Amino acid sequence: MENQFSKTNSGRLKIIGIQAFKGKAHQLVQLTSIFSLTILMNSAYFATIINFLGFNLDFRDENA
Repeated sequence: MENQFSKTNSGRLKIIGIQAFKGKAHQLVQLTSIFSLTILMNSAYFATIINFLGFNLDFRDENA
């Protein structure tokens, strides 16, 4: 009887641990996706600035 109880108890603890881990992993995935999205947006922003500067430089070269 005692052994049976300890088995089910450890099983419950394992399930709780797995659920907690899944929750944490989900949060981590959300954080990394948001982080990568901001990096992507920043890189796109910098790329447009660089392109704009490059365009301005080319434009000046054409005028000169």
